[in-house]
Amino acid sequence: MRNERHSYQVYRQPIPVQDLVLEDLQDGDVKMGGSFRGAFGNSDKAKNIFRVRFRDSSSGQSHTLQANDIFHKQQWFNCIQAAVVPFQPCPVPFEMKDLPELSEEGEENQPFGSNAK
Repeated sequence: MRNERHSYQVYRQPIPVQDLVLEDLQDGDVKMGGSFRGAFGNSDKAKNIFRVRFRDSSSGQSHTLQANDIFHKQQWFNCIQAAVVPFQPCPVPFEMKDLPELSEEGEENQPFGSNAK
């Protein structure tokens, strides 16, 4: 099996990693759905789930994924997160010019350099 190549058939374009948002969902946040599981599941709450979606919600594509257990969920989550982090936008640098002017006050609540007593 060393030379065996894996291939995947996709029916939609994948979400580009720079546009991808990863959401960790808590157990019970989502009900099991779908025609097959819904027929047998008694509306059980989903466990070990996370969601991937476009940063821009108008693109509409969102996928909720479920792992077999918490260990595998964390493995998938960490791998996807490691791929996404380099593409996350940097926070806007804090501009000092937008701050109001400050004056320092001495022990007696007088501005420094003030001769008023």
